[in-house]
Amino acid sequence: MSLNFIEADRFTIVRSEWSRGKGKDTCILNEMGERDCLGFFLKACGATDAQLLRLDEPIDVIIKYGWESKLVEGCGEVLFQTVICRAIISVNDNPILKDQERERQLISLFRQMNVNLNFID
Repeated sequence: MSLNFIEADRFTIVRSEWSRGKGKDTCILNEMGERDCLGFFLKACGATDAQLLRLDEPIDVIIKYGWESKLVEGCGEVLFQTVICRAIISVNDNPILKDQERERQLISLFRQMNVNLNFID
C-alpha cells in the first residue's frame, strides 16, 4: 500500500502535543496523541494518525507504506535514514537539551532539507 504523500515545504509543531527529550522512548505518534517532530512533519505530508501510531522512526513508515522521502536513502530493499534524519531524531529525543536550543537546532536541520519549521504554543 503506497501513501500519496507530498513532502511538505513547511510545517508547525504544537508544543503542547510535542513529545521530546525522552531519549529512545519517543515515537512518531503515541497513544496519548503526542508526536515527535517527525510525526508533525509526516502529518503535514499527508500521513494519517492511524498510519503513524506507534511507529518509532520515519523508515518504519517508508517500509510499511512504500513512501519515498528525503528522510531516507538507498536503493531497492536497502534503505536507511539520512544523516539529517538521524540528526533530527537525536536532537528531538536528547534529554539534556533545553527546548529553546532544541527548537533552534531542529529549525536549522529542517532548513537543510528546504523545509520551514515553526513552533506554536
